[in-house]
Amino acid sequence: MFKIGEFSKLTQVSIRMLRYYDETGLLKPAKTDKFTNYRLYSAEQIDVLNKIVFLRDLGFNVAEIAAAMKHWDDGFITDRLENKRLEIEGEIKAAQDKLFKIELAKRDIRQQRIATHYNVSIKSIPSCQVLSLRRIVCDYYAEGELWEEMSAFADKNGIPISNSTFTIYHDTDYRETDVDIEICAPVSRTEKDMCGFTYRTIPSLCRLWHVPWCTDLLKTFRAHTLPSQAGCKLTASIK
Repeated sequence: MFKIGEFSKLTQVSIRMLRYYDETGLLKPAKTDKFTNYRLYSAEQIDVLNKIVFLRDLGFNVAEIAAAMKHWDDGFITDRLENKRLEIEGEIKAAQDKLFKIELAKRDIRQQRIATHYNVSIKSIPSCQVLSLRRIVCDYYAEGELWEEMSAFADKNGIPISNSTFTIYHDTDYRETDVDIEICAPVSRTEKDMCGFTYRTIPSLCRLWHVPWCTDLLKTFRAHTLPSQAGCKLTASIK
C-alpha cells in the first residue's frame, strides 16, 4: 500500500488532484488508516488512475469520466471518444468563426468603417411587391450568404431589383443560433416562385427598426447588385 505522497510521486499526479478524485468519487483510496486517517492506495489503482488521467487530458469532465469508468469496454469507450471528437470539432469551428469575426472587425476598424453611434428610429415602408428568401440560418452573420444567393439568382434570371432592399427578422427576440431571417428586394414584376425564392406583397405601414450602420461586418454580397444594404439595415417582425 502507498501513502498519498508516495502514490503521487509514483503516478506523477499531484496530491491535490488525488484528493479531488477522492472527493468526486472517481478514485477512492483502497483504504484509510483508522489510526492516522492517512489515505492508502494499492498498486492495482495505478491502472485506474491512468485511465482517469487519459480521459481528463482528452477533455472529459468528471461525470463523463465516471460513466466511462463504470462501463469500460472497447465499444463503449470508442463511442464516447467519437462523441468527444465531434464536440471538440464543434468547439474548434466556433473558435474559428470568432477568429474570422475578429479579423473582420480589425479590418473595419483600420478602414474606419465601424460607427461609434447607432441611431435607432421607427420607419414605415409602403406596401410593395418583393422577391423574398426566408431561411433559418446559423447566426446573424450568415445573412450575407443569403444576399449573395439572391444576387446570383437575380443575375441568372435577369430580375431587376430595386435598391430599397431590406431584411426582416421573424424571431420575437435575439437569438444566438437558428435565426429566422427573410431578405426582401422590391421588384417591378413577379415571376414564378422557384428555388426557395418567393414573390409576395409586404403590407403597407409596416413599422421597422431602422439602424444606420457603416460596417460591412455582416454583409459580403455584391454592393452593385444590392447597393442599399451597404448603408442601412431594417429589421421587423412581419408575419
